[in-house]
This record gives sequence, structure tokens and C-alpha cells, in this order.
Amino acid sequence: MCRRIAMAALLLCFSVAVAGAADANPLTHASLGDWAAYKIANKAGGFSVEKETKYTVTRKTDAAVTIEIAREVGGQEATTSFTVDLAKKFDPRLLPFADKGEMTIKELDKGEDTLTVAGKTLKAAWSTFEAAGTHNGRPIALQGKSWLAPDVPLGGLVKLETESATGKRTMELKAFGTK
Repeated sequence: MCRRIAMAALLLCFSVAVAGAADANPLTHASLGDWAAYKIANKAGGFSVEKETKYTVTRKTDAAVTIEIAREVGGQEATTSFTVDLAKKFDPRLLPFADKGEMTIKELDKGEDTLTVAGKTLKAAWSTFEAAGTHNGRPIALQGKSWLAPDVPLGGLVKLETESATGKRTMELKAFGTK
């Protein structure tokens, strides 16, 4: 009887530890120089714009990670950065919004898929979701689908498709690595 109680207690502790790990900030495992490059396609009002964006870890402490964003804007490269508090939750699906606002996500559905990026086959978890918050100081609501793979730096974002009142965006991983 004591053995069953001990086993049940051990399983309960393991379950709590695993659940807590799922909620942990995925950037706690980031390393200086980790990077991910994406092709981004925006469609709105009959116009289409494509650009490339690269996210790179430029600073890491026990408390925070700083990520530089390099984009081509008007034929010139522009860079900005943002810092993520590792004590707070970070959702990689919000990576494109991280430097310009606050968003929350409501998960709708999920599953598993296999994607190939830069010659590598990745097992990815997909999910559909709704998100709401602010972006560039304005309220925004969107629906989306994302694919996350643990082998990809900066939280695992492989692909992101979103749609809002202002248009559609697709963000696809082109390459990733460590400097």
C-alpha cells in the first residue's frame, strides 16, 4: 500500500514538473549567436510585399535575452532589438510582434506535422489560434496557424500564417543556426 502511494506521489510530481516545463520560457535555452531567418509575405488591399527578416541573439544573461531584428526596408537594411525577460512567459508565435506590442493567444486546435526547411526535415507541432492585443500602439485581433519545432532556435518557429482585418501574413523559416 505504501509503495502504491509513493508511486502515485512520484507520478504526480513528474506530471507537475512536465507541465511546468511546457510553460517555461523557451528562450532560456537560447545561446549567444543563435539565429533564424524568415521570408515574410504581407498581403493587404490588393498589394503584396515580401521581405526577409533575421532574428539573432546578441546578448544573454541569466535574466534576459536580447534579440536583434535585421530587415530590409526600402532597399536598405534596418535593425532594431528587443529584450525578453526570461522570468516571464514568451510565446514564439508572437515573435513578429515582440518588438512592437503586447499580444495574448487563445489556442483553438493542435496536431503534428513534418516540414522540410533548408534541407532539414523537422517534426513540428502545429496549432490554430486567435490572438489579440496591441501592435504599433493600435489594437489588433488576428487568427492564425503556426508550426513549431524544437530544433529551431528562438522558440522553434518554423512557419506562421496570420489573418487580420488589415490583411494576411505568411512567415516561413529559410535558414537557422548559431554564429
